[in-house]
Amino acid sequence: TIREEFGAVQADRIFVDTKADPLGVASVAQVHRASWRPPGASVDRQIVVKVQHRGAAQSFRQDLWSAGILARIARWADPEGLPDMVPILNTMREVTMNELDFTLEAANQVRAAAAVERENVDVVVPKLVPELVAKRAMAMEFVDGVRLSSESLAAELPGVDRERLVANLVDHFGVQFTLDGHFHADPHPGNLLVERSSGRLVVLDWGMAITLDSSKVESFAKLFFATAISDLWMLVEALKGIGLSFKEGEVFEPSFF
Repeated sequence: TIREEFGAVQADRIFVDTKADPLGVASVAQVHRASWRPPGASVDRQIVVKVQHRGAAQSFRQDLWSAGILARIARWADPEGLPDMVPILNTMREVTMNELDFTLEAANQVRAAAAVERENVDVVVPKLVPELVAKRAMAMEFVDGVRLSSESLAAELPGVDRERLVANLVDHFGVQFTLDGHFHADPHPGNLLVERSSGRLVVLDWGMAITLDSSKVESFAKLFFATAISDLWMLVEALKGIGLSFKEGEVFEPSFF
């Protein structure tokens, strides 16, 4: 796949330790540590290469097609008793197909890195290797870190400031939702590292990202502000702006418990 996606010249400059276990394996791709000799350089650069599994796109298409058939049967058989899953599946199809195109993931990652730098957020978004970005393979700088979900985190990084990590993660997502309008939609612990050298949070895997329109960005900003100042009516308006609908005729009197 590396040779097919990057071409023979670049592939011959990439050295993957095939004896070492992948850094990560998921349903779409697996990730390997590698070294790369840029053209004209005298030393290798440590990188990470993400390679899509062969047949992944076809497999996902088949699964989504099957799920779509089942959703339509359920909608026909019991339209009143069962929720309509077709719109949800349509969104899943769009997000999944985007996730299978690593050039889109690369664009997401570049945008996220720019927002982090612009807003001075204390997290790391690994830098891409622009020469090594294709539809089914991509490369970025190697960041030496420990997964946030690792049981050995406390032992390997005993001095890590957990409160700082949480605060920086909240800042990061605050920027995504209320300023940049482009957010990481798959932030599970496996996609979060703690960098060994600095103790900073590292955010990985930008394949699943959602772009919000300006009205939604404003509504999320209003939501966070309303929560901070305990303004319940502003909170309701923000939820409506995000897309939450309230039943007609309902009497709604918000209150904190």
